[in-house]
Amino acid sequence: MLHFLQSEPAARGRGFGKQAVLAMIIYCAENVKTTTFVVKIGLSNQPSITLFTKLGFAEVSHYQYVCLSQCV
Repeated sequence: MLHFLQSEPAARGRGFGKQAVLAMIIYCAENVKTTTFVVKIGLSNQPSITLFTKLGFAEVSHYQYVCLSQCV
């Protein structure tokens, strides 16, 4: 299990989150043989939901958090 924290406001929108998520997916897929990634994002965190959706994650549940999943 990995945990990402919010970035500083000045660092947002510069592609750092996308780079970090892609690096984590590539590393885990190649070195740990992970095939499914699931994220839990607070409903009010639309920027994160948008980021993961753009990266191919699809909503699998919706409660107090949005859970998105992607298989590689």
